[in-house]
Amino acid sequence: MAAVGPRTGPGAGAEALALAVELQGEVTCSICLELFREPVSVECGHSFCRACIARCWERSGAGATAASHKLSCSLPCPQCREPARPGQLRPNRQLAAVATLLRRFSLTAGAQGERGPPEAGAAGCAQHREPLKLYCQDDGRAICVVCDRAREHRAHAVLPLDEAVQEAKELLESRLQVLKKDLEDYEAFRSTEGKESKELLMPTPLCPLQLHLSWDRSRWQPSERRLGRSSRLCGPSWWNRRVGSWAAWRSCPGR
Repeated sequence: MAAVGPRTGPGAGAEALALAVELQGEVTCSICLELFREPVSVECGHSFCRACIARCWERSGAGATAASHKLSCSLPCPQCREPARPGQLRPNRQLAAVATLLRRFSLTAGAQGERGPPEAGAAGCAQHREPLKLYCQDDGRAICVVCDRAREHRAHAVLPLDEAVQEAKELLESRLQVLKKDLEDYEAFRSTEGKESKELLMPTPLCPLQLHLSWDRSRWQPSERRLGRSSRLCGPSWWNRRVGSWAAWRSCPGR
């Protein structure tokens, strides 16, 4: 069986970039239209930057209302207008992780790599005016052949720039695949959690009944509470033992 791993063909980089663009749409705030920064989810499931949704509610005049009610009032979701409680904002760490990764890997630089290496004069070493054909792994930057022979990089790990670009694309593809799976798992969990929350909602007419059934049954003694049962402590038996007949009670002095 062949080992499963990232593709290394000429189309692997293109697929990685396509996946990155797709994920970028999933982790873009609909208010600022930029990658999420400290994303939070409201009760309807939509996510926004924490600062963006706070500013949005403040601009609508709801900020003072929320503060006066200790964040317990409902405000409209900026995307679907469903009611949402500011006090119930939940940090979305999965979206934050994807957004952070996409920032680390510049899509613009990746797209330039897909178009092929730049012309010799397009990008060069600022010090030696030579084309940047090598990549120094220790310094994390492209260098020219003259820099490679210099003492500064003599003991560093250096490889061809094309090879470094290919490795970066493969790493990007593998990490994006993992994050996409995490994002799908989170969406499935959020959907299931919403269904379970609706099932837990108790219909209003049943609430009094449920409250009446919530006593401590271990302390409930029916024989001492129900009148008319044949028992020494209840009903006519108790009355006859402690008071006597009704006629005798009525004939007592003072009655």
